[in-house]
Amino acid sequence: MRLLGLDPKPLVFVVVSTAPAHETLICTLPPALTALGGEIIHTAIADIRLRIDLDCWLPDQHGEVVELPVPAHCLGGE
Repeated sequence: MRLLGLDPKPLVFVVVSTAPAHETLICTLPPALTALGGEIIHTAIADIRLRIDLDCWLPDQHGEVVELPVPAHCLGGE
């Protein structure tokens, strides 16, 4: 919206249930979540640009053994 010279407004989502009575909900996302999403997208675009420049598409951990992250509640913690 900024690129078009408009004041930025939140995206509005219309959610409709597929089950009768087909209830609807009109909602937006919290600004903190959309800001985080913007940061993630910009990081991903920068990574893609670098991979294009280097012509390297292997994952960062290629050839390594990595430990998967596991949520604390799966390990008996909070």
